[in-house]
Amino acid sequence: MAEETIEDVAAKQKYYVAHLADVNKETDVISTEDIFNSSGVMVVPKGTRISQDVARKVLRHKLIKSLEDQVQVSDCIDKRTILDDLQKLLAKYKDLQVIHLKNNFEEPFAALVEAVKFNTILVQKLTVLKKQLIKEYDKSLFCGWLSALISHRMGLEKELVEAAFLAGFFHDIGLLNVAPQTLEKGGELTADEWRAIQSHVAVGKLIFDNMHDLHAGVARAVFEHHERCDGSGYPTGKSADELDIMGQIVGMADSMHSIRVNQFERHGRNLRDALPYLHMNSRIHFQKVYEVMCGILKKSGLPRSKGNPFGDYHKFVEHLVRRAEKLNKSKQVLDPLIRMVETVKNNHCVIKLGKIVLPVSQMVNSSGLLEERLMHWLKSLEAGPDQASIEDLSEVELMQNELYWQMKKLHKTINDCAEKGGSKISPALRKALESFSLDMHRILSDG
Repeated sequence: MAEETIEDVAAKQKYYVAHLADVNKETDVISTEDIFNSSGVMVVPKGTRISQDVARKVLRHKLIKSLEDQVQVSDCIDKRTILDDLQKLLAKYKDLQVIHLKNNFEEPFAALVEAVKFNTILVQKLTVLKKQLIKEYDKSLFCGWLSALISHRMGLEKELVEAAFLAGFFHDIGLLNVAPQTLEKGGELTADEWRAIQSHVAVGKLIFDNMHDLHAGVARAVFEHHERCDGSGYPTGKSADELDIMGQIVGMADSMHSIRVNQFERHGRNLRDALPYLHMNSRIHFQKVYEVMCGILKKSGLPRSKGNPFGDYHKFVEHLVRRAEKLNKSKQVLDPLIRMVETVKNNHCVIKLGKIVLPVSQMVNSSGLLEERLMHWLKSLEAGPDQASIEDLSEVELMQNELYWQMKKLHKTINDCAEKGGSKISPALRKALESFSLDMHRILSDG
């Protein structure tokens, strides 16, 4: 995906303008100057509240300046609010509070927030984010905090720790320019919806590119936080030697949030349980970032969870055995798929597919999930409960969950390649991709 132009962002400005109009229902959003269109005609006079009617009027014109540069939101978030909101987040997730305290980060973080500079546009956007997309605001708190902690533990200089905090805090600010119904949609996204969400990194970068008072690494980190060292990320599929460490710090924080809040929350797990994920994905992160994140979790002293999502011990073991059998079948798809993508050199979709299938295959082989002794051990537990093994079973489940997620990602990429490969994909290749997709579906079904 190419970087978005200013024109692209302007086309999506309608969503941010709509957010401003919604915020205006509760607190004043007022124009700070006369607002003119590109022809020099005044559209909105200074001192006007940005109501829904005014927002619709603004959107009918191409403005000389972005609306966000010409309005003021009252009751904006300040540094005290940020610290208070983080304390509320840490109180909600007790394991995060333990990590915060055990890593002696309370005073350094408070000093960091006090020292960092927020310009008026960032304060405005953060305020709108909290009022309109509270889950994204909480995620921003999480990622700003963890990005700062990782960079602090890495021993980076103060300026870079501040930049990492800002990049983590505002890494998803581009989501304010994405249709809210897309963000709130449950279930699988369409290709267009997925592209819209992926565009948030380019929108965010453009926002920060125009803020010359901030560290240049912030804009790059916002743009690169979904890139991965093996080339399997987006928007450009860069590899390790093309990436900056700041984006990888933020990317790690983003991944930890997804695991802790989106996966672990419903099963009562703590963030220490992310260690199996980290070990399985060590190749996709910068080595230093990976090592520091592991160190942060180990230093917390948090115990391994004894999670059983089924409640019943026998059902849990049966589930893991069934999954292990399905994963063993994955080799029947992965090996020939790798051989196929290695023969195609001139198709972007197939090259991207190769960047994903190779790491998945390596993960399958290195995880130990296909070893006979694991299957033998699981089957031996079907005979009767062994409560002492529940921690180990819980870890196997975490590893299987991660591999299944990676397989689903691969399945989607295969489908995208078959559908969008263009004229460079021959009928025979397209048929082969469709066959691989069907085989993957069979493996993943009832997973």
